[in-house]
Amino acid sequence: MIREEIDNIIYLSGCVLKGEKADIDRISKMDLEALYNASKRQSMAAIVGKALQDAGVQNEAFEQALAKSVRKNVLLKRELKTITDSFEKNHIWYLPLKGCIMMDYYPSIGVREMSDIDILVDSSCAKLIKTIMTDLGFETVSFNLGAHDLYHKKPVYNIEIHRSLVPERKDISVIEEYYKNPSVILKTTDSEYRKELSKEDFYIFMIAHAYKHYIGGGTGLRSLMDIYVYLSKFEKSMDMSYVSNELKKLEISNFEETIKNLSFDLYNRNRLSDDEKEMLKYIYSSGAYGSNEHRYRNRLKRNEGSKLSYVLKRVFVTDETVKNYYPFFYKFPIFLPALWIYRILRTIFVRRKKIKKELDFLLREKKNND
Repeated sequence: MIREEIDNIIYLSGCVLKGEKADIDRISKMDLEALYNASKRQSMAAIVGKALQDAGVQNEAFEQALAKSVRKNVLLKRELKTITDSFEKNHIWYLPLKGCIMMDYYPSIGVREMSDIDILVDSSCAKLIKTIMTDLGFETVSFNLGAHDLYHKKPVYNIEIHRSLVPERKDISVIEEYYKNPSVILKTTDSEYRKELSKEDFYIFMIAHAYKHYIGGGTGLRSLMDIYVYLSKFEKSMDMSYVSNELKKLEISNFEETIKNLSFDLYNRNRLSDDEKEMLKYIYSSGAYGSNEHRYRNRLKRNEGSKLSYVLKRVFVTDETVKNYYPFFYKFPIFLPALWIYRILRTIFVRRKKIKKELDFLLREKKNND
């Protein structure tokens, strides 16, 4: 059943990407309700809906998903220009990232769903940017926590302002070090303040970003689709020897090879290798933004399977977490016991359901290992 859902999502999204009309007989045999739920979980309901629309199939859920995505893309694109125009006026360099660039490489607007806009900026201008975003009507969701600041404005505007390309995380320390000084790979454009990445560096960062999610909570089918779309458009004009060398430095060459081959084998309907099947199963079960189950399991792996170490690090957080998310306590470590008490109380009174799921996972793992 799961493989059938994957095949249908890939087949229909592939029809849109290749400019082909989907086979109406094949569509008639699909469970459209199950297909909608599955594609929605992968943030691919819009592109599947476009394939159905092009084939003359009417389905309200898919039609609404496509219309909503088109509207959101239009609004986000317009807001991106408003924000970056303000950055230009205030002499702040910036680099639009990920989806807000990728969506222009798809056949039509809206088929590549967007949840937010990501922009890398001059980190020294974070406070000025906060003022700019406030003046533009945004609410500050979080500021100076982790690697990015979050802003929201109704109805659909979620903006991530990145102060660095990669967060501080021990499990991706090589990648973090590689991107520590992004100016090395930033290219100038016709605008004095807008930056861009070369075709090669954009792809390298795409893979590094996918890997970061893959070893965390996971990453979904849309990542495979992005890789297929990007390389179909640019690979012939890219310096792949440079790409190969940089991926080796990042220590993600094997990951890139497998995920790239999986992307093309899926969309070209080739037989999958055992490694590709294993990766596909993991990716599909992750959903578009990762799953808690994968997140817990990967976290346990990083603790070498020790549940005691896992629990202790969740309660008595690491220096890395304190530095990124509790800067006051990092600056004044004498107050750390207050943070531990706060986290325990928050777990009991605020995050009880989420923590219960995490504890249930650890208990299941114990039974499976006994």
